Amino acid sequence: MLQITDLEKSYIGERSLFSPFSIEVSHSQLIQITGPNGAGKTTVLKCIAGFLSLDRGHIIYSKNHNPFTQHDSDKIQRFTSFCAAEADGLFPQLSLENNFNFFKKFYQSDLELKTLFDQFELTPYTSISFQKCSSGIRKRASLARSLIKKAPLLLLDEPFANLDENFNIKLFSILERWTENNKSSIILTSNQALPNLNKNIKIYALSPSK
Repeated sequence: MLQITDLEKSYIGERSLFSPFSIEVSHSQLIQITGPNGAGKTTVLKCIAGFLSLDRGHIIYSKNHNPFTQHDSDKIQRFTSFCAAEADGLFPQLSLENNFNFFKKFYQSDLELKTLFDQFELTPYTSISFQKCSSGIRKRASLARSLIKKAPLLLLDEPFANLDENFNIKLFSILERWTENNKSSIILTSNQALPNLNKNIKIYALSPSK
């Protein structure tokens, strides 16, 4: 599904953020990227999503056994769904229900929104505008919104940050079932210990460049 070989990325006037980074992701797999703050975990996700160019290395994506590279931006956009660490990605003035209906129509998704609201404990807040929701509700709504696209590869930046411990346990379970039921893979960044819900979990540590 995805192969990254010797990825490096730097910003103007700086050395590479991290040592050459390589991973291989298969179908229905959950990948956790760990590393110290500032090591470039978010940068790796943005490179995979096609938001940032690579300085060195290669990314090869594969859908239905048809490979493509980081230069195929349209295919990458359809292949991935990115959720930023900050709770965003929804229209501030629209209610959660109107937001989700918009994205369902935009992505021509067959995902059942009622089930999604229930899973993420959003049902009591569907009539409230996104900007008036608490930070925790906005975070949960942003994570739920990223599933509507039903992309083969989910990219979640710090999905467990700013959420209470009880919901994080539930979120682990949601992500596990998502990989199993939708034949999707997930790459997430987090330094939290993940429970062993899925035997296919793999952890990759991102090392700062020397």
